[in-house]
Amino acid sequence: MAQKKATIIKVSDDKVSIGMEDGSFFDVSRKELNFLPSIGDEVSVFSNGDMKIVSKLETSTKKILPKEQNFQNYGYENGFMLKDRTLCFDLAEVDYTALYGAPLTAGEKSNFREYKASYQKGCLDGENAAGE
Repeated sequence: MAQKKATIIKVSDDKVSIGMEDGSFFDVSRKELNFLPSIGDEVSVFSNGDMKIVSKLETSTKKILPKEQNFQNYGYENGFMLKDRTLCFDLAEVDYTALYGAPLTAGEKSNFREYKASYQKGCLDGENAAGE
């Protein structure tokens, strides 16, 4: 059984077209896939004669952050817009992972702590400004 990398190139109601690196493609029924296919998904194709099994390659959802990213300013601005003390302390991690991808890695702990502190400060300042 050979494994090859491929890309989903078309998705319709009942079939999915998979493009191979050599420029060829083939179709499979959506029912044969154990994931929700999207155009551009990278997949592995296992074949044995005419039989093919397609599985999605897990790619990182992490965004690459520029080194000069200012977590304090960005967190403060996002928190300031929230203006709700009750949500403020629960949403910093949700907001951070929505922006930069999940899960939070060990190397990001320092960035996240900085982001969370400024997010919460911005949130409280936003609530105070809204009340004035």
